[in-house]
Amino acid sequence: MKLKYTIVIENPDDSQEYLAYAPDVPGCFARGEDWDDARREMQKAIQARIEKLRQNGEPIPERKTTDLDMSDHYSSNPRLHDDKSIGIDEVEVEIPPGARFS
Repeated sequence: MKLKYTIVIENPDDSQEYLAYAPDVPGCFARGEDWDDARREMQKAIQARIEKLRQNGEPIPERKTTDLDMSDHYSSNPRLHDDKSIGIDEVEVEIPPGARFS
């Protein structure tokens, strides 16, 4: 089974680094050299977090945040906001069989 999670990617102060987080996966962050790198690293981070939760017998967070939920704060464009420093996207991860959700 696969599940998509909304992610936020920021390029604070036009730095050389992009930072990413998933609102529905607390404590899960990533960074990359560009948008695509941050997105790939975020996908890996979420996948690793889900596997760790499963190993510990903890529930996997359900997707609650969608692109539409974020539209009040960010552009609905799946790339960057008008100021080119923040945007939303989504990543798809594999959910282990028998996983339970929160």
